[in-house]
Amino acid sequence: MARQSISPSAGFAVGKNYRFDIADGVAVGRVWMRPDLDRESGARCAEECVDVFERLGEMSRVLVRGLVFDLRDAPRSWGPMTQTALERCCAAWEKTGRPLAIAVSHDPLQLLHVRLLVKERAPTQGRTFTDIEKARGYASR
Repeated sequence: MARQSISPSAGFAVGKNYRFDIADGVAVGRVWMRPDLDRESGARCAEECVDVFERLGEMSRVLVRGLVFDLRDAPRSWGPMTQTALERCCAAWEKTGRPLAIAVSHDPLQLLHVRLLVKERAPTQGRTFTDIEKARGYASR
């Protein structure tokens, strides 16, 4: 997969349904629903996020001490390819030993999916939040 080269003003990484920025030592990735993307295209975007998580994890702790992954506007459920990509994202970040805050909507299905994901793939560093400010607070510790 080709790495994106994007100017800092355009964000750390930008895709069809996601954007990652770094500010004040915290990386913030936001994913949103796009009705024009089919499930397979969405899964490819999730796969791109694995690369972004890995690149962020390679950066110095001075530059990135934590990560907020904002899924509040993402689809409430997803297929197996996206699930695998999200598992790889969480596992990659878990290895960094830095906080991972995943912000989700109040939708019970999405909340359940993400809580299980965190429990299985980021048990020591991952936390699930429905409050974005609490998520930012956790990631910036």
